Amino acid sequence: MGAGTAERVDSGLDASFSLPADGSLPALRKLYTQHLGQLTDTKVNPSLNVGITGTDLGVTFERDGKLVFIFGDSWTPGGARQDQDSIAWTTATSVPPAGPLPKLTWVTDANGQFVAPRLSGINLQGMNVPMEGVPVGSKTYVFFTTGWDPSTQKYSHSVLAEMDGLNVAGMRTTHIVPSSKFINVSVVVEGTTAFIYGSGDYRKSPVYLAKVELARMGDRSAWMYYRGGSGTTATFGPGESSAVPIVQTSCVGELSVRKWSKVGLYFMAYNCGAPEPRGITLRWARSVNGPWSAPLVIFDPGKDQDRGYEHFIHARQSVVTYDDGLSEPGREEEWGGEYGPYLIPRYFEEEPGGVLSLVYTMSSWNPYQVHLMRTRLGLPETPYTPPSGGVGLPRTALTNPDFTQGFTGWGRSGDAFGIFTGGDGRGRVTTFLQPKGDGLTGAIWQDFTVDAATRELGFFVHGGDAQVRLLRGGEVIRTTRGRRTNSPELPVTWTLSSYRGETLRLLVEDTLTGPWGFVGAGAFGFRGCEVKGDIKAKYDAVNGPVLLGTCLEGEIATPDGVGRFNHFQRGSIYWTPATGAHVVMGSIREKWKELGWEVSVLGYPTTDEFTTPDGRGRYNHFQQGSIYWTPETGAHSVQGLIHGRWAALGWETGFLGYPVSDEENTSFAPGKVSRFQGGHVYFSPATGAKALQAGPLLTRYLQAGVAQTLGFPRTEAYAVTGGRRVDFERGSLVENSSTGTVSQY
Repeated sequence: MGAGTAERVDSGLDASFSLPADGSLPALRKLYTQHLGQLTDTKVNPSLNVGITGTDLGVTFERDGKLVFIFGDSWTPGGARQDQDSIAWTTATSVPPAGPLPKLTWVTDANGQFVAPRLSGINLQGMNVPMEGVPVGSKTYVFFTTGWDPSTQKYSHSVLAEMDGLNVAGMRTTHIVPSSKFINVSVVVEGTTAFIYGSGDYRKSPVYLAKVELARMGDRSAWMYYRGGSGTTATFGPGESSAVPIVQTSCVGELSVRKWSKVGLYFMAYNCGAPEPRGITLRWARSVNGPWSAPLVIFDPGKDQDRGYEHFIHARQSVVTYDDGLSEPGREEEWGGEYGPYLIPRYFEEEPGGVLSLVYTMSSWNPYQVHLMRTRLGLPETPYTPPSGGVGLPRTALTNPDFTQGFTGWGRSGDAFGIFTGGDGRGRVTTFLQPKGDGLTGAIWQDFTVDAATRELGFFVHGGDAQVRLLRGGEVIRTTRGRRTNSPELPVTWTLSSYRGETLRLLVEDTLTGPWGFVGAGAFGFRGCEVKGDIKAKYDAVNGPVLLGTCLEGEIATPDGVGRFNHFQRGSIYWTPATGAHVVMGSIREKWKELGWEVSVLGYPTTDEFTTPDGRGRYNHFQQGSIYWTPETGAHSVQGLIHGRWAALGWETGFLGYPVSDEENTSFAPGKVSRFQGGHVYFSPATGAKALQAGPLLTRYLQAGVAQTLGFPRTEAYAVTGGRRVDFERGSLVENSSTGTVSQY
């Protein structure tokens, strides 16, 4: 769905959001992430007019009724002012559900060109960028990074500058200090105190915390650094070197922390990779001092449901084997990417059913621009139906796509274009036609509406620098150019599923008159999804449009040749002759995908996703195991004989509870272990699968060297006089029920 589609999540509830009464953190989950649109270099915000062709970041703060955006490392015409930073603002109080994004006004000079911050003796060029803005009275403080060393991939100093209001030209240095933990910063103001979250090594850092009275923020010696605890027990002390992480990870670079007072939560966003899953990550807390929740990935450009790559972020042409219309000229072999999420509380909204809607800026590397994103969050019990456009519309089609009837069905302006037949027997249009040759200029266009089953528009181009474009309400959303060659033709695939329900315009345009000033294009055709046979029967049986959404790609044979599948917006249906057709969705689907889909040890699904008998979790059974999910434990697989033993002990209703890990190799000897809420199940070929319940016996077994000495369990715990006993390959453990002590024999 695109930003112009005026649809909202249907939560099915009228309840409002409320925090747990026991003081714990809410178990939020991602319902839906949506690309609202590109914010910079658009028809609404033509940043080229102020001298900017590309930019990134877009951290925001409030100043005198304006929402102020700070952008970093501008790309400029001819590179004359390359990598300078800029500041813009808007008075828009909301992001419209349909229509253009907020209009920005840049801080400019007398010539209408952007004014860049300058600090005497401080390098603010490439990679040395603004990170945060903090208004204090009539002043505005701005944090910068500086001292970037590309050889070490590290910064050396943190900079704080100040200006009067938004007088960028008058900005001056407050302090510049060496730092290793507060390079990237994000500030939350509570009363007269600034809480400053920081990260150090570029995208390899945990998150740290400092606090200081606002009036003394410029005095780095006045900062007090987090040393441990959380909430009211958090402790602080002097000296950055004494700071310990408040969020322990090792992937944070740019970060954003903001308070949503209405719902009583603080949110932290950052982009991440290993050791956490890739993507834009979100955490939340009830206190500025934490504790913070586990990480939740709210956007992964490679996941179909998040609609990143080939939707608004470029995918490398040689990898996908076609042009996706998203790359800047000459960068077709550069992957796009996601980074720099910056939360915007002004645009947060609580929607019906207790759904929390968070809006934030996010940068893409190719195209090098800033975007507005929205992620909706809900509690585990929150039902929802993400928006699904184009349902009930006729199949998407062009009139006369092969030009067999000349230009019937196409709008035209300028010079007449030529028509010829390609090697595949289908018609092409060319903007090179004698006697003008390259000098011919003009355009042809045709509008079409994207239905629910259409995924993409495919065609071929050849020729020079003129363009084939896709327009949405006058905004250019795809551009493909020739590559200065007439053979072979370049295959093009424009993904359209984000625009289902919308009317778009296909435009072939030539405004060039120099050498290679033409383009040829043709064999236009829409590709979509066909759901049929047993998969179609299953889709209909589970109310597929509501449960799974619309189809993303047609029925495909599995790589092993045994089965077939369809992917949908919110899940998949897999079929084999032996298992039938079954639905896999959400976190369980992601876990199965992580393990290798149907070629993994689990094999094909043998059930749909169901709710567990205790109502707390969800599960799918597969040919060789199961995947179980709860909000507390996440999704984990259980397989083979360990799966059989868990089942014999009562599944999740037995003493083991839910799995908290996948099956892992044991470290002390060749074997396997799965960990559960209430204990572990161990397997070796010699001993089979045996469960050890959480308690003194398991605690002792997990102590250093004990498992290696005893080997695998040959029995489970059984009663003996005065306690319980477990026998192992090379000894036993006995628990004294009166004292809780464990003896090893």
